[in-house]
Amino acid sequence: YAQTAPAISSITPQTGPLSGGTSVTIQGSGFSGAGDQVSFGGVLGTITADSTTSITVTTPSRSSPGPVDVTVTTAGGQSVTIASGFVYLVGPTTSASFSPSSIPSDGSAAATLTITVTNPNPSIELDFITVQSSNSTLRFSALSTNCPSTGGAKLSSPSPGVLTLSNVQLAGGASCTVTAQVTATAAGPQSLVPGGDVLQGYDFMFGPYQGVPGNAAVLNVGPPTPVTPAPITSEIAADKTGQADVTTRATGGPFTSAAVVSVAPVAAGTAEVVQTSGTAGVNATFAIKFAPALHFSGPAVVTYTLSNGFATSAPGTVTFSVAARADPTADPDVKGLIQAQVETAHRFAEAQLSNFNGRLETLHGEGPGQNRNGISLAVGDGGQPGPDQNAFLPPDGKFLPNGGSSPQPRGLGSAAAAISKADGRGLGGGRTGSSWTGNLSVWAGGAVDFGMHKGDPNRSKLKFSTSGVTFGADYRVSDLLIVGAGVGYGLDQTKVGTDGTKSKATSWIGALYGSLHESEQTYVDGAIGYGKLRYDSRRWYAAAPEFELGKRDGDELFASLTFAWEVRTKLALIAPYGRIDAIHARLDPFTETGGVGALAYAAQSANSLKSTLGVHGDYLYRVGRNSWQPRFRLEYQHEFEGTGSFALTYADWLNGPTYRASTDPTRRDHFLFGLGTDYRSKNLILSFDFKDDVDNGTNRSSEVRAKAVWNF
Repeated sequence: YAQTAPAISSITPQTGPLSGGTSVTIQGSGFSGAGDQVSFGGVLGTITADSTTSITVTTPSRSSPGPVDVTVTTAGGQSVTIASGFVYLVGPTTSASFSPSSIPSDGSAAATLTITVTNPNPSIELDFITVQSSNSTLRFSALSTNCPSTGGAKLSSPSPGVLTLSNVQLAGGASCTVTAQVTATAAGPQSLVPGGDVLQGYDFMFGPYQGVPGNAAVLNVGPPTPVTPAPITSEIAADKTGQADVTTRATGGPFTSAAVVSVAPVAAGTAEVVQTSGTAGVNATFAIKFAPALHFSGPAVVTYTLSNGFATSAPGTVTFSVAARADPTADPDVKGLIQAQVETAHRFAEAQLSNFNGRLETLHGEGPGQNRNGISLAVGDGGQPGPDQNAFLPPDGKFLPNGGSSPQPRGLGSAAAAISKADGRGLGGGRTGSSWTGNLSVWAGGAVDFGMHKGDPNRSKLKFSTSGVTFGADYRVSDLLIVGAGVGYGLDQTKVGTDGTKSKATSWIGALYGSLHESEQTYVDGAIGYGKLRYDSRRWYAAAPEFELGKRDGDELFASLTFAWEVRTKLALIAPYGRIDAIHARLDPFTETGGVGALAYAAQSANSLKSTLGVHGDYLYRVGRNSWQPRFRLEYQHEFEGTGSFALTYADWLNGPTYRASTDPTRRDHFLFGLGTDYRSKNLILSFDFKDDVDNGTNRSSEVRAKAVWNF
């Protein structure tokens, strides 16, 4: 018996993927019914059913696409081959993307979906594609494609989340593109997964399946588009930065970021976004921080946007109203500091004039030819008027009896002129044995003046402490004239207000002085001097807050003219007097350093003209060989009317506005009351004085003087 040769009448299907596993049915005749083999391109498949007329076989995998021969071999070794009977295919590759990759869930913004389809097969045409999202909340619109087709490609979205492209004839190795606008109706990531593994002849369906080359494009769908709050306004002071929250009243959070779009006017300043709390995209809050440009004032409009990771808001606005720089003369500490420097210049001159006038008063009682060898070291006024400590000591060192007469009828202070001791001790010690001539004396004096000045209610209160020390030498030209010269040093510290503003100052002066003895009881005293001033200031600027530091120089001229009439007895002195004091001070310009509140001050003058009517007196009490000499002083002082002014600008804006203000008016009436005493022994004088000066209710000062004089 001869076996019939096998024959193949059909192969179904004739295509399949490279991965194999396609169930293929081969129809024919002459098959063995058992033991048959089927190979695809030389690789055996797996037979699942076998009969003499039909074989069902599963295709093996293959590494490259294309047609292969299909061979059936019977159990008897006979075979039949169909050339290119089966074609291994590669599914079309896809590349999908969304731009942007995030959209809001309220449908207010769309993303553009772009799908590129490529047929990698060498010759097989692709004629059907379906693209479907993993969620039906996507909406496709504005569909377009350039895929070729003889009858016209069909692109549609038959249902939410489904995009279908059909009737496409894409040649092997060719590509085409599909685009669509995508909106969403629900939040959450939306995956568009092209691919599939179902092949039906030349028709391909790509749904949400795995296994076919392609990428999954993910579209993030989030909260609705952010909406910025209503326009925000914020007021900020000059030279300060402002900050306005822009998320608390906004909708569409959580927010991932904020951005500054513009500042108008452009030169108004700079704006930036600051995250004030939380984590971006979770619970973050944002603010717009605005720093005005130097000298800018008025409204500055900052335009900004908010983003939540899925969309960006329409622009919102924050208007920062920047206040103009304040008038610095309205700052109580500014006026207080200038007033302090003016008054310090006056007190320096007054302290030195007081020392020189005090010295001149002590010379009134000295007679001609009297030896004034000695050094007076004092914290006081350089000596108060009164008798010499030995004025009532006769040659044996004892006091004259009550009612006794002085050898010199020149009065209480000149009694010692007639007293002489051979050993040269005391004021009557003669001219021998001394390094000084009998008509030359040197002296030193000083005082500490402290007090408070309220003054203008629009400036800070002043508390001051001024000390001045003077060193001088004088020479008796004749019985009628004494001339001298001296130098002095002053130190002042004035506290302005209560915030730490203060002024420290020093002065050096040189002066000439003299006394003219016109008659037995009248004297004309004069002094004139020149001084250099130096200030160090520290001013509190509350708006910053910070201290502004300054250094300033100046100089001054001062003069005094006194007319005195003295009535003396052996134990007492009464001396009315009148005096004119004039001071002209010039303070140089200076510029503070520190910060935005620093000021530049122009030069200014500080003048004073004061008249004085007064009386002083003393009385001598003897206690054994020593004595006490209490004294008093009363003065009425009138400071003639005059007002100083000062001008200043901001240090960082020298061409900006100039501000002007006045110092306190100088017209004031003063009343001075003083008490003091001397303790006198043979060679020593200890003195103490206290003065209190009160004007018309705004200024009060006190002065303490102490003096020790040792004669040799």
